[in-house]
Amino acid sequence: MTVLILAGGGDSGAAAVASAVAARRGACAVTVVSPRRLAVAKRWVHTVAPDGTTATEIRLADGGCVPSSPSAVLTRIDGVPPVRFARAGARDRDYAAMELHALFVSWLAGLPCPVVNPVNGNGSAAPAALPYWLLAARRAGLPVVHAGHTVGTRAGRYSPPPERVPVGSVLVAGRHVAGDQAGRFGESCAEVARATGCPLLEFRFVREAGAVRLSIVDPRPALHDPADVAVVAGYLVEVAS
Repeated sequence: MTVLILAGGGDSGAAAVASAVAARRGACAVTVVSPRRLAVAKRWVHTVAPDGTTATEIRLADGGCVPSSPSAVLTRIDGVPPVRFARAGARDRDYAAMELHALFVSWLAGLPCPVVNPVNGNGSAAPAALPYWLLAARRAGLPVVHAGHTVGTRAGRYSPPPERVPVGSVLVAGRHVAGDQAGRFGESCAEVARATGCPLLEFRFVREAGAVRLSIVDPRPALHDPADVAVVAGYLVEVAS
């Protein structure tokens, strides 16, 4: 069993999850790779067969290798920066960035193991705009915050939303639901995760105009709370087994 974690060097949440997985299954059970290490890899070969199956070999410049057949992947990056093309012209640099991004997406999309959260043409699920998540939440029956609106004159005048006071959160990791609002909203939050195909989501709730409402859905939670770290590590071990 090998869990591959793709995360930046300053991602303390990813580091904590990696440590928790290692504590459960041993240091060899988890590999952490940063986007920069991918960007300067010594060798990266990715092939796609006519039947759609893929094969990938990534040898890192520091002598390490990215597991070719991980059991599960936790990705907390949006792509691979074109650092080798830093001195190239803008057009060449942009082209290299697009090609690297296509390679990154094809690699992760072609893996037969669970990828948390899955990638698409934009990279990970993280860049999705808030209205996308709030619409999915509303469809699952969750109360969501009111957006500001334009009223008054012909030119319009923006009316800000009511004051919002944080009240708690729900963390969904596959079939596991945690957080101080899980008893009230956990089932609906899990439904959002299933509907969007993103098994790892954090839902943050506020009190607005006297009612508790959802304000943010985060597909890349910070994972500062040890209890959240344990839930995510347990989920990765579960799907990788």
